[in-house]
Amino acid sequence: MEAMSANPLDLLPEILLLFGAVAGLLLGLWAQHRQAKVRAVIVVAALASAVAAAIDLTEPDKAVFGDSWMIDTTTGVVRITIALSTAAAALLASSRLAGHPRETETYVLMMLAALGAIALAASNDLLMLAASYLLASIPLYALAGFAKDSRAVEASLKHYLMGALVGVLMLVGIATLLLAAGTGNYRELASTLPQAPTPLVALGIIGLLAGMAFKAGAVPGHFWVPDVTAGTNPVMAAFISTIPKLGAVAAAFRLVAEPFTRVSLDVPLLVVVIAAASMTLGNLAAFQQTEVLRLLAYSTVSQVGYMFMVVAGHSVYAVPALSKGPRFVTAYAAR
Repeated sequence: MEAMSANPLDLLPEILLLFGAVAGLLLGLWAQHRQAKVRAVIVVAALASAVAAAIDLTEPDKAVFGDSWMIDTTTGVVRITIALSTAAAALLASSRLAGHPRETETYVLMMLAALGAIALAASNDLLMLAASYLLASIPLYALAGFAKDSRAVEASLKHYLMGALVGVLMLVGIATLLLAAGTGNYRELASTLPQAPTPLVALGIIGLLAGMAFKAGAVPGHFWVPDVTAGTNPVMAAFISTIPKLGAVAAAFRLVAEPFTRVSLDVPLLVVVIAAASMTLGNLAAFQQTEVLRLLAYSTVSQVGYMFMVVAGHSVYAVPALSKGPRFVTAYAAR
């Protein structure tokens, strides 16, 4: 049983990211011709967040702030990975952004998107998940159109429209589960959803998994990935197609492992179908690409399929494979 807490220092990694975003924005307003200082603030804040998250990994699991935020190994790994990736992306982007009039805004949006992705992974309540989805999405819509040319505008518009459509579907799913169970807390959902009406539960599960599939770039919410990847610069494309995946896959894993684990519906099978479709379509669509960035975009679609297999890995579909695998290897070696 995890301990419960309301200590603000439990969110120190996230506070450092938020502080870096706010401090970078203010510094950029005061030092418009020396925006390299903003980059330094962003990188230092991200590295400090990673250090704080690494220290927090040694602590026991706990649910904080009314059991709406879970701090465990999954959250810790996502915190560290996203913070380090954001620092690396800011440094890599410096060659293209140095001296650009929107350099400060870009770094700040990257920090806010990173914060939203971490919130997705740590959310332990449906309403917190909805807020995290918005925080992890809106900054990326602006980053996708950073170049402000025709391709960037098209990419940003497609990303926004797809995100709005899936976001509405996700909110419908959340509202349906709240109606069916009377609560949004994951632990309470795990005990109440098995007795809830199956159609409502099914609609809620589909809506939530659709939202996570969109953020991760998995089928069927992958349509934005090729256009966004090809419509912005390579560093922004790498950031947009990587950071949200980490939070979305962790959020999907948490949903399947706790609130959906005892429902009468075969949720792991649905995740397996999403994973298989993403791996298949991503690899096959890559054959037809004549542009490197679009080729890499479909590569990310296929890779997220492999990541979603981890989400279903604790299900009954993984047990036979794990149990038969060693016997197969032993039998093959004995031949």
